[in-house]
Amino acid sequence: MRSAYKVYFALLCTFFLVACGGGGGITDSGTGGDGGTDPTEVISIKLETSSNEITASSSAMLKATVTSSLTGAVANTVVTFSLSDPSLGSFTPSAGTAKTNSEGVAEVILSTSTTQGAVTVTASLDSGESASTGISMAGDGAVTGENLITLKLKDAAGNAISNISFLTPGYIHVEYKDPTGIPIANRLVTFSLNDTALATFVPNSGTGLTDENGQAVIKVIAANKEGAGTVKVEIDEQ
Repeated sequence: MRSAYKVYFALLCTFFLVACGGGGGITDSGTGGDGGTDPTEVISIKLETSSNEITASSSAMLKATVTSSLTGAVANTVVTFSLSDPSLGSFTPSAGTAKTNSEGVAEVILSTSTTQGAVTVTASLDSGESASTGISMAGDGAVTGENLITLKLKDAAGNAISNISFLTPGYIHVEYKDPTGIPIANRLVTFSLNDTALATFVPNSGTGLTDENGQAVIKVIAANKEGAGTVKVEIDEQ
């Protein structure tokens, strides 16, 4: 698997580096004829949790109950569960969605990640109704998320710079880490230009290997053509 990131730059100009890698209204059921008015249906959702303190050894069962003011329990309705900060936890199933049963109940499991903190959990319907509750996450769970990449442009002395020229080449520094911040070594990094007339890489293969610090560096030299181009960075995740 390869992760792709893009670095935007303008030769002899500015050099940019960018890593790419509710409540709602209630529907009126309408009015009836014969001089009378039909009752207005009100859909409600209630959210309950088996625990407001979640640890790695104690996940929480989230229970959303959907009811109608006219017919009671609402079955076969999709409930979407979400976190105010997705980095603090994860759902089972991972999509965070569940369909209500005959009793109007939809359930998912919420587990903590490796980040400690308080989070707001919301259960919502496509029609806009929602309910929320606060939960504390211990942050002692399994690692979740994607690997992290950082791109920086520096000169030969390691100082940050904002432009390059033929006489002042730049060095693109890539830092690759897992979601916990641990460097990932021995990964092939491939650099490519959308316009090879703008600059060249050293080495000209446009590749490098991350070291024990998860870092790889390539030299970029401006050519005789001025303009803006794009450097694409791909990392082989094996």
